[in-house]
Amino acid sequence: MIVSAAQLPTFEAKILGAHKPLQLIPPGVRPFYCLNRVGETFAPAPPPGFDFCGGALAAPAAVAEDTGRTNYTAVNLGSGNILGLQAPFYRGGKLPSTVKARRAAFVGWVGMALNSQLVLANALRGYPGVAVAFRYNETSPSIVFRSGSAPHGAQSALIDLHNG
Repeated sequence: MIVSAAQLPTFEAKILGAHKPLQLIPPGVRPFYCLNRVGETFAPAPPPGFDFCGGALAAPAAVAEDTGRTNYTAVNLGSGNILGLQAPFYRGGKLPSTVKARRAAFVGWVGMALNSQLVLANALRGYPGVAVAFRYNETSPSIVFRSGSAPHGAQSALIDLHNG
């Protein structure tokens, strides 16, 4: 949910009540924040003040808004990296043809967090002596998730999922 700086006290009251202040992660004053609504489910769950548009996530989110492309980034929720995906969506359900039009029609992001280590570990269950690495190269630095272990000198293969 995009929460403006002016809306932050109301959001805080709904999430935490009057008992303690919302701890923004990363801390700082910004024009808006991308925070979880009550009832949204994440595993592992980010803290209540985790700003999906703040810090290292701000630039990829802005790029996604301007380009209309989903961005992928490593997100640390305190228990290791997960793969975060943010896909922008626009009024009318279609991708506007210019950056100016995309900014004007921008509504928000649909996000997903994927625990890649868990997915890879489950895929390797029953395959001892096999290792897999999932690498996303369109970011700098590239995002790499690994699972399993293979013997030294084992055969390897590279599969480019981006180009089919």
